[in-house]
Amino acid sequence: MLAVNFLLHISVLLSGLMVHNVVFDHLCVNTIVPIPKGNNTNRAVFSNYRAIALSLVIGKIFDRIVLNKYCDKLATFRLQFGFKKKTFYCFVYICIARDYRLR
Repeated sequence: MLAVNFLLHISVLLSGLMVHNVVFDHLCVNTIVPIPKGNNTNRAVFSNYRAIALSLVIGKIFDRIVLNKYCDKLATFRLQFGFKKKTFYCFVYICIARDYRLR
């Protein structure tokens, strides 16, 4: 019963954000965590880490709702490859190779 009430409150909150076009700053807060690039890397060297942003789950849910509702009105840049539907990594290399030859 508690989980149902929680989900109902979250649903009302997110619906209110969509209706009133408001986003709380707390939904945009991320925690940056350094992750080593490999097991055999020197962990004393800064360049051997990649940064991963940990977001709030409620913010990710809100992002998914916005994307599902407005996906037909959103566009991406032609050179964006990551997190893009119907794009695979080989296409990235083809574009990079082509652009490199044009210079």
